[in-house]
Amino acid sequence: YSFCTLLEMHHGRGKRNWRFVAVISFCALLVLQQLVGNSLVSHDQNPVLSGAHPYHFPVYFENVPSLASELTEFELRVMMSWRAKHEAGNVFRYKLGSSVEPLETRPLNVKGMVLQAAVGRAGKRKLNRTTSSVTEPVNKNGFNFGKAKSKEVIAVYSTAGVLEEPSVDPELPVAQVFARENNLIIVNTNPFAAFHFLLAPVYGNVQQQKFTRESLALALSYGRKCSRFLKLIFNSIGAGASINHHHWQGFYMRTQLPIEQAPAVLLIQGSDYTVHEVHDWPIRSYIFSADTADKLVSLVSKVVAKLLSTNIAHNLLIYNSGKSVLVIPRKIGNFPDVTKKQVAAMEVLGFWVIPNKAEYDELDKMEALNFLSKSRPATEIDIADILKSPNEDVQGK
Repeated sequence: YSFCTLLEMHHGRGKRNWRFVAVISFCALLVLQQLVGNSLVSHDQNPVLSGAHPYHFPVYFENVPSLASELTEFELRVMMSWRAKHEAGNVFRYKLGSSVEPLETRPLNVKGMVLQAAVGRAGKRKLNRTTSSVTEPVNKNGFNFGKAKSKEVIAVYSTAGVLEEPSVDPELPVAQVFARENNLIIVNTNPFAAFHFLLAPVYGNVQQQKFTRESLALALSYGRKCSRFLKLIFNSIGAGASINHHHWQGFYMRTQLPIEQAPAVLLIQGSDYTVHEVHDWPIRSYIFSADTADKLVSLVSKVVAKLLSTNIAHNLLIYNSGKSVLVIPRKIGNFPDVTKKQVAAMEVLGFWVIPNKAEYDELDKMEALNFLSKSRPATEIDIADILKSPNEDVQGK
C-alpha cells in the first residue's frame, strides 16, 4: 500500500490515477510472490505443509498429532533445523508447497505407483555426461559437497550417533569450516519431499559414489534412530546419482512407498535374517531384513560387491527404521538432462518424480512399466549363491 501511495504522489501529484496504480500494484505483488517463495497460502490451507497431502509428510507435522507422536527426539532436531532453513528463504532454491513446487501428485493406477510433478527440480543443472562404469572416478574439478555453503549444513553426525549442530559463518564454503573426517547432514536444495537431506560420510575425502560397508553401517545407525517415516536411498553411478561424491539421500513420506506395499516372496530364511523378492515388480528387487545392523551390513555388502564386480548399477533403500534394506540391481542408465523423465531411484521404487509438467500429464501406466522394464540388467544375479560365498565382499573405503 505504501509503495502504491508513493507512486501515486509521484505520478499523479496527489491525483488518484488508480488504473496506473492498480497495474503497478499487480506487478509488485508478482515480484513479492517470487521473493517470498510464492508461498502466500497459510500452513493450515496448504496440504503439503499442513498434513492433508495423501503421500507427503507434512512440513508442519504438529498439525497431525498421530504422525508427530511417532517421531524420535533425535530426528526432531534434524527436522526442525531443516524447517528453519526452509522458512529462511535463502537456502533452498524453492519452497515446498509454493506455486513453484506444490508437489502435485496423481495415482498411476498400476501396482500402487504414484506420479509427482516436481516442477521446481526442472531448474537443476544438466549433467551433460555419460558413463559406462559404476565405479567412475571422481572429477576433482567437478562439484562436491565441500564447495557448498555452510548454511546448507544441518548437523555433523558421528559414528557414535551424536548430532552436533554447527554455529559457523553461513556463507563460507563447507571445506573451510568443517573437518575433513566429518559426516555431514546437508539439506538438498532441490527437494522433492519434506525434510529432504543428504548424508555425506567423511565428506572431506571426496570419495566416489561407490558403496562401502562403512557407509552402509553409518546410514543404518542413522536410520535406527528415526521413525518409520524416514527413507534413506543410495544411487550408484548409472542408477540416478547426479553427484559423484559419496552420499545417501534422506526424506520423509507419510505412507509407504509403492514397492514397500507390494507383496514379497521368501527366498532365504536364515537363523537371524531373511531375504525376500518383491513379487511381480518390473525390476527384480530384494529385501534384506536382520536382527542386527551388523548382519545387514554383511549380507548387503556381499550382494553389492557382486554388482560392483560385474558393473551392474544399483539402488538401495533403507526403511523400516533401519531394519530392512532393499537392493535393486539394474542396467546402467545415463541421465544427461535431469529435467526430463527418467528411471532413477524414486522411479524404481514406484514413485515417479517428473520435473516436466507436460510429461507428468501425459505419462500413463503402460509407458511407465515399459520404462522400468527397460532398466532391467542384462545379467540377473543369484542371491543364494552370492550369500554362500565366503569371499565376496566390498573392498576398501
